[in-house]
Amino acid sequence: SIANMFSSTYNAIFASFRAILEVVEQLSRLKAELFLKLFSSSLLRFVFKLWRNILVFLRIQPANYAVSENVWFDATSQRLPERPYKLSSLLFWIVALGGPWLVIKCLSTYAAFINDSKEWCSGQSEHYVAKALYDFEARSKDELSVRAGDMLRVAPKHRQPLIQGWILACTESGDRFGLLPINYVKVLRKECPNMGLVKTSATFPSTMEDTFESLFNDLI
Repeated sequence: SIANMFSSTYNAIFASFRAILEVVEQLSRLKAELFLKLFSSSLLRFVFKLWRNILVFLRIQPANYAVSENVWFDATSQRLPERPYKLSSLLFWIVALGGPWLVIKCLSTYAAFINDSKEWCSGQSEHYVAKALYDFEARSKDELSVRAGDMLRVAPKHRQPLIQGWILACTESGDRFGLLPINYVKVLRKECPNMGLVKTSATFPSTMEDTFESLFNDLI
């Protein structure tokens, strides 16, 4: 067991040493690449060219110093391998800018949905006033328990879920909402508080055995 312990320790130290050497090597490559990139930039090339011309003008360097240095830098920049950094940079900025934008867009859409749900539940936006015809006991958290004769608010058509035979409604106080069987509810009228409009229907069917569309057609 002691031999195994020493062997494991040696392997761990050797792996750590190799990792350090690889990090140093990568940093050296990064330093060399940054050095070449900086020297290949137009601004630094102009500064170095101006500096070499000043040295030639002051006769500190020979007359062909500036020309030879320019040729050397041109040859060095031409030998640099072209890397597909433009595509990677584009993908980076797409992810960096597009990701937060998508998150904000989803959050704003969800917030608008929540606000709209609160408005029709509280009666501040378009909704339908309905009455429960029978008792109904919720069997899941998505359903709404009601008693016969309870007054309800029914969500507008564009907020109704696409579930055949069910309707989204809330209690008159707006503190509870959920799904109800469509034939358990009688819609009495449509209310649009923001428009100051209330529509009623004398010919609306007394039973709710029709399809979802016919439930609202007479009150639109």
